[in-house]
Amino acid sequence: MEYVGLQFVYDPNICNKVYWYYNIRFDLKVGDRVIAPIGVHDKLQCAKICKIVHAEGFDGVKFYSEPIVNNKWIRYVEMPYNRRRIKLSVTENTRELGGFFYDFKHITFFKRFLRSDAPFMSSIEADAKLSDYGVRSILDLRNEKEQRREESSWKGIAGIGYKRYPIEQSLTTVSLGTWKALFAELAESSGCTLFFSQDNLTVYFVSYILLSLSGVSEEDCMEDFRQDYRHSKDSAKQEADLRQLREILHILVPIDAETFLSHIGLSAKEIEKLYGKLTGGDLSDKNKEKNRQ
Repeated sequence: MEYVGLQFVYDPNICNKVYWYYNIRFDLKVGDRVIAPIGVHDKLQCAKICKIVHAEGFDGVKFYSEPIVNNKWIRYVEMPYNRRRIKLSVTENTRELGGFFYDFKHITFFKRFLRSDAPFMSSIEADAKLSDYGVRSILDLRNEKEQRREESSWKGIAGIGYKRYPIEQSLTTVSLGTWKALFAELAESSGCTLFFSQDNLTVYFVSYILLSLSGVSEEDCMEDFRQDYRHSKDSAKQEADLRQLREILHILVPIDAETFLSHIGLSAKEIEKLYGKLTGGDLSDKNKEKNRQ
């Protein structure tokens, strides 16, 4: 068994302590940054690996732990830091909405929402990978013409629900009722939800609302969207897409994501659920922090 000693360098209250975690999934080394749960609510934070020990049982690392922690409190490393892409053979870019800082130390949860382009083929292996990852619902956001032209290969995966929420490419003309139905579904869905479209702007906009509501900065959102183009030589298209997205946000989200969701008709309870999915927290805590600032 591999144990990693972590220092949560972004949290001034505990940054000088070492906390031990199991690592069974990742190839890690001292100095790497990882994401791990900490505290009674298991909120995610970024930590730096300061020690690695291989031992058959926890007794083998007690010497290194100050103070000695009971075995039942040892948890698992969640993910290497800044690893949000889910590699699938049927898509170009499927990415996590987990792994973003939403305040100075806390990080959005993984396995709540995935964003993706449309699959270009069917694959039993890719379907199984989504199921194993915890995906329990898939939302097809392609426009009506695209949905009529081609059935998605993601429809009918055993154990994964599939629903259509067609979003036309002119996002500023989408009805309030359409937006309400989509975000209400995202609030009420269980397990991990994957939403996809052939139109980048549709996926970006929905992702932005979810991340911004959680407290993720606009620049961090835009930087993540830029990763979609990292293998493309068409930098002009990248900047054009992001410029268009900012124009759409200026029209549809002139104040903030919470106000947008309230405007389209989501209830306070539904908005609270959306916020809690990525943060595990209470929206009132975010608003108190905003008022203090």
